[in-house]
Amino acid sequence: MDHFLTLLLFLTSLFASPVLLIAQTPSPIISHITVVGAVYCDTCSISTFSKQSYFLQGVEVHIQCRFRATSPKTNEQISFSVNRTTDQNGVYKLEIPSVDGVNCMDGSAIVSLCQASLISSSTSTCNVPMLKSTTREISVKSKQDNMCVYTLSGLSFKPPQKNSTLCGHQNEKLSSEKSLYPSEFFFFPWPPQLPPFPSFPFPPLPFPTSPPIPSLPFPFPQYPPTPPAFSPPAFNLGDPSTWIPHIPPSPPPYVP
Repeated sequence: MDHFLTLLLFLTSLFASPVLLIAQTPSPIISHITVVGAVYCDTCSISTFSKQSYFLQGVEVHIQCRFRATSPKTNEQISFSVNRTTDQNGVYKLEIPSVDGVNCMDGSAIVSLCQASLISSSTSTCNVPMLKSTTREISVKSKQDNMCVYTLSGLSFKPPQKNSTLCGHQNEKLSSEKSLYPSEFFFFPWPPQLPPFPSFPFPPLPFPTSPPIPSLPFPFPQYPPTPPAFSPPAFNLGDPSTWIPHIPPSPPPYVP
């Protein structure tokens, strides 16, 4: 009987071990990659974004990206070449699905190279390429959302003819604006939702408690009516006390 129980326990452990290994194996972290950029109209042809500039909708942009993961165990590489159209805010976006072996957050190092180039404009009022292509990028990573955002510098068109009314009499002002604005314009998407700040266990402050305000009785107490105002006696030439009203009578003379 003891041998039977020992064999039964041994077989149970053999079947349970693979299940425990599967349950304890952590699932791989899947990261998402997004490439974004913006296209604007350089109204006064100053090679940067200014107060007279505005974003262009419906612009065709060609995007080429290459991501390579380098580590001692892997050397994965993925490449993309697509066309995208800007939205109503002048923004184009490329969503890259997750790929095994390429984790932009942790683990192996990511070497990225993206290039965006203008194809065509959607409006005849601003259709001359100004900043035609760019490879400049800024990366933003969010561990909470497992997301990596690569923002490319802005591309631009200019009008076929400069608007002399808008730009002709503002050359000095635009030159000063150009020195204030960066030479490369970057569009930053709305940041992902930040995690809530931890609550710290601060002790309650020892504020003295004021005594409660006594409540008034209801209904309110009845007060006696106000006596009528004193009316001086009528003036009488024969009575000196009526000549100057409100004068009290003189006290009786002091008799020792």
